[in-house]
Amino acid sequence: MYVACSTLCFGTHPLDDALRTIRDLHFAKADLAVNDRGPHLKPTELAAADLTKVAQKLKAANLPIAAFKAEFAAHDGEETRTQLRAVCRLAGCSRSAHLGARRPKDSDLAAEVDRLTAWVGVARAEGVILTVETHRDTLTADPMGAVELCRRVPGLG
Repeated sequence: MYVACSTLCFGTHPLDDALRTIRDLHFAKADLAVNDRGPHLKPTELAAADLTKVAQKLKAANLPIAAFKAEFAAHDGEETRTQLRAVCRLAGCSRSAHLGARRPKDSDLAAEVDRLTAWVGVARAEGVILTVETHRDTLTADPMGAVELCRRVPGLG
């Protein structure tokens, strides 16, 4: 068993320093936050970036990535799927098998099933498992809501 630390814990530091600090604190792995409002990697930037260079930079930190936690500015649309694809490719290059996504607070279950079904296809094509997180400020605040989504969306974790 291992314990991972989120890069969000060191959001006031540049990503390189955050990863170094996590490693220096003897965490076995890091959870890498990818968020347009966050301090480090942003999905909009990754969509246009050379992902090989970004992956090399992450590898140079000498700290395995346990999972990616992604939040996108928009909840759906072609631009969001392009960003999702880039995040999934980076996760695959980083040998991280999991990508967590937050469910929008204002979405209904049917719309969310459709959205996540498409997203699971994108993630699966890149060799990544898409997971849904439970948070108090979303419709999956009740873990049974997350279970219901996983039941309705094959391949969702």
